[in-house]
Amino acid sequence: METVLSDTASIGLGYFLFLGLAAAFGIYVARDKSLTARRLLAGYLGALGALAALVALYSYVPRSKAVSLWHIAPQNYGHEMLQVFLTTFAVSSFFVVLGMSVVGMPTLSYLSRAHRATAPWLIACSAVISTLAAAWFKLVPGYPLYESFSYMWVTLLLMHSVCAAGFAFAARLPWTLRDR
Repeated sequence: METVLSDTASIGLGYFLFLGLAAAFGIYVARDKSLTARRLLAGYLGALGALAALVALYSYVPRSKAVSLWHIAPQNYGHEMLQVFLTTFAVSSFFVVLGMSVVGMPTLSYLSRAHRATAPWLIACSAVISTLAAAWFKLVPGYPLYESFSYMWVTLLLMHSVCAAGFAFAARLPWTLRDR
């Protein structure tokens, strides 16, 4: 039992270390006079908060369906739903932080240099990124995330848009371009 806890702690530490390093890289890439490290860190946390809400909606299964379909004992329902939420959030947050750091922060940095670092521009860019990602996933042989391209595209579009909006809100990105 002690080995399992030790292995779990090592994995958890590595997971949080990776998330921290990826976020630090993204913040380093995108920071400038208007996009301070503090605002970018708040944006990361806002995106993860938005992701948590989205995962909670996606991972919810009504008690009656969980009992009848999956044969979960009614007294274990809360524990099982928490496990589904935590597992889904852990996996998806890994990819969200990685994607934000490698694709999102350079995109935001470009928008900032072009004087377009606003919430609508960031959300629009996330829609373009969703479309490109869905096309790439569909073109990769042997990588069928979903049978239907449109379902995969809508799922990615929803996830990216919600996370981009959470980031924009928490990072206090303006919703309109200011007059110069």
